[in-house]
Amino acid sequence: MEFLNRLSELNVGMDLLTSKEPAQEQFLLAINDFKERVKKDYPYIYSKLYERFRAPGSFTSPFVLKGDEVVQIKILPSDALRFLLDVLEDVTDEMGFSKLKTLLLLSLEKFDVSHLLQMLQSESIKDKLIDINAIFRE
Repeated sequence: MEFLNRLSELNVGMDLLTSKEPAQEQFLLAINDFKERVKKDYPYIYSKLYERFRAPGSFTSPFVLKGDEVVQIKILPSDALRFLLDVLEDVTDEMGFSKLKTLLLLSLEKFDVSHLLQMLQSESIKDKLIDINAIFRE
């Protein structure tokens, strides 16, 4: 009888989708916030990122764009974050990458996407982050 009670309360189908939406929505807000910061402070890097996401064959991009806004992700937020970090690493030098990771971390914190912050920290990205004040001293 206990098994049947647990089985009847099990999330399936649409229940699973609705339980994941808030984290995905928060992730989209964080990514768009980060994108706006990069667009404002690093327009050259922003154009490279935008080019990469809109390039021919961009069907492999985990992001669905409408205009220049990310409106959907096709994969898990943690995988999309890894993809974004890989692209950032490709289009910047080491110092630029550290600055952008710091901005990304701030955007993720702003929208309280804690499970993604844990992933970042577990991959020792935290060790490579620069002081946020250093960004504004330049």
